[in-house]
Amino acid sequence: MHEDYVYWRCENQDCRARNRIKLEQIEEAAKRAKIVALVCANCGFVNSLQQGTVFEGSGPETWLPCIPFEGSERRLPTGRTPDGWKDYTGRTINRVEFMKKYRVDPQINWEWRQKGSPKAVD
Repeated sequence: MHEDYVYWRCENQDCRARNRIKLEQIEEAAKRAKIVALVCANCGFVNSLQQGTVFEGSGPETWLPCIPFEGSERRLPTGRTPDGWKDYTGRTINRVEFMKKYRVDPQINWEWRQKGSPKAVD
């Protein structure tokens, strides 16, 4: 049986891994009015199907107000605790909420960074 796949490149400029998802999965999600989260298997970034996604910005209460996290680094987990993942502000967030808020799977991203952030091999 032949299956159709949708191929996509990770939006993380340090990764750019080529990923795939079954077209059937996207179609089923659309029928149920669900959002499809394209999580990069290499680095853990949650990629959007639509361009122009706006992420929550940093405010005056950032960890180091003198060096605001305004780029993609604010999306990265800064550590793990028994209660969840630390974000750039020092708050603890569970894995699902971290993915919703920052569009990065913290577990996959943390492991990828511990390996030295290797480039994907297609």
